[in-house]
Amino acid sequence: MAYKCKNCGRSYEENGLKDLTNTFTGKNWISQKGFCSDRCKIQYENNHKKETKSSSSNQYSSSNSDYEKSLSEEGGFFKFLGDQKKSMDDDYKETLKREQEEQIRVEGKIENIAQMQIGTTVDEISNQLNYLFTLFKSKPDEKIKKAILDKIQFGIIRLKSVSQNSEADFFEKQFKAIIQQRKMKIGIFVFIGIIVVTVFVFFATKKSNYEISQEEDAKEMQQKLAELKNTEYSIEGNRLKTEGNFGGCYQVVSKKSTINVDYKVDMLTKGYVFSIKDIKLELNKSNKQKLKKEIAKVKKDCSYSNENSCGEISATLNLEDENNNPIGVSALELPYGADSDKKAPFYSQSDEIILSFEGKSYSSADLEKLSKAKNYTIIINISKK
Repeated sequence: MAYKCKNCGRSYEENGLKDLTNTFTGKNWISQKGFCSDRCKIQYENNHKKETKSSSSNQYSSSNSDYEKSLSEEGGFFKFLGDQKKSMDDDYKETLKREQEEQIRVEGKIENIAQMQIGTTVDEISNQLNYLFTLFKSKPDEKIKKAILDKIQFGIIRLKSVSQNSEADFFEKQFKAIIQQRKMKIGIFVFIGIIVVTVFVFFATKKSNYEISQEEDAKEMQQKLAELKNTEYSIEGNRLKTEGNFGGCYQVVSKKSTINVDYKVDMLTKGYVFSIKDIKLELNKSNKQKLKKEIAKVKKDCSYSNENSCGEISATLNLEDENNNPIGVSALELPYGADSDKKAPFYSQSDEIILSFEGKSYSSADLEKLSKAKNYTIIINISKK
């Protein structure tokens, strides 16, 4: 096939792949067939720099790699493919960067919530609970929601130990409403799953992610409980102490205390649960007068009809080693119950009282520390409301 050189006008014949390549080199596949020689091609491009300035700079830029240069020289179509690949790589890197930044943000938020120290007064705890509920309603990441609910539950426990039921009940109702809504959502998801399974019989035997999660949790709990069967943690130390304005009036007379260890996995708790039950305290006769004075301080000018509601009680049990140094495990607290019922034995100036303590969500590292527990100190304080 004969062609006319675009530069010098000389006629030439050329067949095969090179002809096809020359054809694609031009801007117009139909009207511009090519050149009779490389020299004519270069001369033509030099004479038309204004028209080909952008293409020329891309093709012969010294900053391009050899691979990019060869793509440009092959023609517009191949250069387009190279540009598309680079754009896709840039988008992937940017997406990966955003995901990593989001993961770091979520983990940081969870860490801040976990390290949040619950206050010791009604106002402090109430303000913290209000903040946590507001934070939960802002629809954070699901992992952050779990951390918030754990901290809210702990805050309600602490509030019950330092306030009347009315304050704690207000927050507990909100907490239960959230849990109920979450359970309803799970129920809806399960219901939808049943419909899908009914329509698509093929997936009848396929387990949902929720079911798999439940099975894994149950398996984990069984495994942990089996590991605990042959292990007993007990305290038979000789430095068992009581402190606090009310606790200081009593002494520990229990000869042996067993640290009961359980393992729980549910919506709010995942970890070991420690408890010490039925610790017997005996009123120190020499401090009986001191106890009366402490009771009088709490009840003085009391505006409540029931004088047992005049005070706020807090009681914790700190596990310690043989030298009464903390073993590094969070303190156990009085379990749920009416605050007035907890104070009643002290108010009545009983010669003997029995207390139990518990704590939740301990880790494997905490469990290992229990072997160091040889003593404990019980701190009991009742302050005026």
